[in-house]
Amino acid sequence: MRNEEDQHLIGRFGLFVLARDEEAFVRAEWADIAIRLRRIGLWGGLAFGTGTVVDWFMLSRNASYWGLLALRLLIMLLGFHLATVARPEAVPRRRALILAALVFQISILIAARIVSVSHGIFNPYMAIAGVLYTLIFYAYAPILVPANAWLMPLWALSALPAVVMAMHPPVTAIVGWSLMISITNLLGWQLAMQSSRSLRLNWLARVRLEREITSRILAEQNLEQLFEVCPVPLLLVNEQANSLLRANGAALSMLGNDPLADDQALRKVLDALRGGSGSGPVDLRMRAGGGSVIDVLVKARRLRYDRDRALLISLVEITERKRHEDELRRLAQVDALTGLYNRRGFFSMAETAIARENRGPLSVVLCDADHFKRINDEHGHAAGDRVLQHMAATMAAHTREGDVIARIGGEEFALLLPDATNETALQLADRMRHKLAATPVRCGTAELSVTLSAGVATLDTDETGIDLALRRADAAMYRAKQGGRNRVEAAV
Repeated sequence: MRNEEDQHLIGRFGLFVLARDEEAFVRAEWADIAIRLRRIGLWGGLAFGTGTVVDWFMLSRNASYWGLLALRLLIMLLGFHLATVARPEAVPRRRALILAALVFQISILIAARIVSVSHGIFNPYMAIAGVLYTLIFYAYAPILVPANAWLMPLWALSALPAVVMAMHPPVTAIVGWSLMISITNLLGWQLAMQSSRSLRLNWLARVRLEREITSRILAEQNLEQLFEVCPVPLLLVNEQANSLLRANGAALSMLGNDPLADDQALRKVLDALRGGSGSGPVDLRMRAGGGSVIDVLVKARRLRYDRDRALLISLVEITERKRHEDELRRLAQVDALTGLYNRRGFFSMAETAIARENRGPLSVVLCDADHFKRINDEHGHAAGDRVLQHMAATMAAHTREGDVIARIGGEEFALLLPDATNETALQLADRMRHKLAATPVRCGTAELSVTLSAGVATLDTDETGIDLALRRADAAMYRAKQGGRNRVEAAV
C-alpha cells in the first residue's frame, strides 16, 4: 500500500509531482547530486577543451579553428562555473544548479554539433562519440527538471539533418547511425527515467524509515520517562531468565535495591501468566525493603523488550486494605460484647471442623444463663452485659486449644469441641457450670450469682452438618431447665 502511494507522488519523468517534495529531495540528496554535476562540469569541460588538439591538427590552417578554440574555452568556463555552483559543502541552491547544469549541457551538445559540422567529415569515430555522449548523459547526469530528459532526444534529432547537409555520408551510414542513436536514446531514456524514479522512491523509503525510527525513539524515551516518574511501582522482568531488567524509583522505594529477593512472589506471577497473555490482579505477600512483609496487588502484562519476552509488573501495596478487610471479616464473625465468635462465626468454624479429613468425635454444648431476664430487669442492662462477659471469660478459661466458643443469642452460648466424646463434653460443661456458680459477679455494690443450664450432643459419624446435633443439644438444655436449672444434660 505504501509503495502504491509513493508511485503517485512521482510523475512521468521520475520527478516529484509537487515542487516542495522535489525541493526537499534535492536538499537531502545535495551531496550526491552536487558531486555528480561537479564532475560533469569539470571532466566534461576538460574533455571538450582537450579536443582543441584534434582541431589543431585538422583545422589549424583554417580560419574556423580560432572560433572552435574560443568555443571550447567557453565550454570549459561553463563547466568550471557548474563545478563552482555544485560544491557539495555549499548551501543547496537548486535553481542556480539547475540553470548552470542546463546551460552547460545545452552548450556542450550544441558545441559538439558545431565541431562535427566544422570538421565536415563523417566517420565511425564520430558516430561512436555520439553514442558515448548519449550513454554518459543518460547514465550519469541527474534529471532535475523535465528539460533534462529532452536534451538528448532533441540533440539526436538535430544530428541527422546536420550530418546529411554537412557531411554527405553514404545512405547506409545514415541509416545505421540513425538506428544506433535511436536505440541508444530509447534505452538511455528508460534507464534515466527508472534511475530517477528509483532514487526518489528510495529517498521516500529512507525518509519514512527515519521518521519511524525517530518516532520510535521518542516513544521509547517517553515510555522510559513515564516508567521512571510513574508513582506506581513497576518492574520489568525477563520472563525466560526470571531476571530483573529494570525497576522504577517507586519499586525500589517499596522493595529495596533488590526487588526480586522474594523470588517466590515472582514465580506466582509467572504461574498465573501461563494461562493467557496477561495476569491479574493477584494478591501476593512480598518482602519490603526494610524486611517487613507487605501485601501487594500485582498485575502483569507480557510485552517485547529488546527482542526478548518480558513482563511489565505493576505493584500496589494493599497491606492496610488487607488489614482492614481482615478486621471486617473478623468483626463479621465476632461478638462485640464478649469477644467470642458470633452465630455466623460459629457455623463457619463448624463447617470447617466437620469437613476436616479423618476427624474424630465432634461434640457440641449449648448453654443458657439461668434467670437472665431477671438480672436485666432488677439491675439493668449494664449488669446483664457484665454477667455475659463474666460467663464468656469463665467458659474460655475451661476450654481446650482448638475448641470454639460462641455467643449465638442474647444469653445463649455454644461450644464446638473437636475430638471430644460425649463423656468428655459432659465433664467440660459440668466444670464450667461449677466454676460459674462458685464465682459471683460484682456489679457496683451488688454481687450477682450466675448459673447456667447446658445440653450436650455428639455428632453421628454420618452427619455432615451441625444443625441436628444443635437441635439435640437444645432439647437436652431444655430438659436441664425443666429439671431445676444449673444442670448439664446429655442428648438422648
